[in-house]
This record gives sequence, C-alpha cells and structure tokens, in this order.
Amino acid sequence: MIPISDALTQIIARSSFLEFGLHYKLLNLTQVARFIRPQIEARTKKDVKESAILMALSRFQGAVARQTKRRDESFKIEQLSVQTDLAVLSLERSSDNHNRISKLYAEIQKRRGYLTICEGLSEITVIIENEYLALAEKLLKTQLAQATGDAAAIRIKFDPRYLETPGFLFVILQQLAFQGINLLEVASTKTEFILYLRMQDVRLAFDSLHNKFQLMWRLPESRGR
Repeated sequence: MIPISDALTQIIARSSFLEFGLHYKLLNLTQVARFIRPQIEARTKKDVKESAILMALSRFQGAVARQTKRRDESFKIEQLSVQTDLAVLSLERSSDNHNRISKLYAEIQKRRGYLTICEGLSEITVIIENEYLALAEKLLKTQLAQATGDAAAIRIKFDPRYLETPGFLFVILQQLAFQGINLLEVASTKTEFILYLRMQDVRLAFDSLHNKFQLMWRLPESRGR
C-alpha cells in the first residue's frame, strides 16, 4: 500500500488536465476528489474517504500554485508556418481509390504542389491546394464523402526531446480548444505537428500558439507554394 498523497501525486503527474486545473485553481476540488477516488483506491489498495482525498488535493494545489513555472510553460515551438487555400477531400477506403490517389499524388508531385494523405480504417482524407481541385475531380472519378475548400494548415516544428515528454501535443491542442477553434484534420511527422482548420480561424490559432510558446519571430502567411 502507498499513502494517499503519493497516489495523488502519481495520478496528477500523468494528467496534464488535472495539473493545469490545479495550478490555476480552476477546478472544484470536491468534484475532483469524487472523480479520482476509484483511481486512488486502486493505487492505495484500500477504501479511501473523499474527505481525505479532498484534504490531500487542497495541500497539493497549494504547493502547485506556488511553483514559479509549470511543465507546459517550459515548452517551446521552434517554428510556425502557414499554408493557405487548401481543400480537404474524404473518400471511401478501397483499392480503386488507392490507385486513383496514387495517380493524383504523382501528378501533383510533378507540379511541386502540396498534398497530404491521412488514412483510417474506412476513409482516406486527401488535402491539396485549391488549384488542383479540378485535377482531383478528374482523376479520382468517385463520389467524395466530404469536400471542404476553405482550409489552411499550420505547421508546428518542435524539438525532438519532446517526443519523450508527456502532454506536449495536449498543450498545443488545448490552446485551440480554449479559443473554440475546430480542427478539420491533423497529421504529423517525427518533429512536426500539422493542424488543418478553416481559413477564418488561422489568424486566431496562429497568434494563440505564438503567444503561448514564446516564439521569437513570426512567419508571414504563405499563399500556395
């Protein structure tokens, strides 16, 4: 068995949401105690009263609030860039559509255009520049499940050390959620996170990320390649 305080520390250390809420005193501690009671009991291997958890939470919140710097406040983004005038196309996942997308990919690569492919179990999403919509309609020759032509991409470049840091991508998405910004799609590479959203939300999203992660410069919005 471990003390309640140790179990609480372990749970909060694995939850960016709880850590954030406690640091800024945004949470109803009574509700939090009720919510995490099953997790505390599983770790301590004994019945625990909510009042005991509430007392431990209160002490923990006081200690966290006095910290000069939270983990997410040390995160940095190396670079932000914007790609505008994109179209997001969704198709049924099938061998025929795979072949058609391959042809589209080859054609757009010849023209040095922008193309991203995200594939799930039942659908494939293709993201291209609006200027290639006519080409896509010609080569895909299939009914689109969904098509959005007012999209943009924000590319986030980060340090490789964050690959082993829990909560980094959560903090990025959290900033957009706070602003009520809806994402159309996301994609990633080893050290890049790409957010696809509507054109009307680009400026607010860019500024929110820029201000949060203390970038040293702003990159101008691009229009196409």
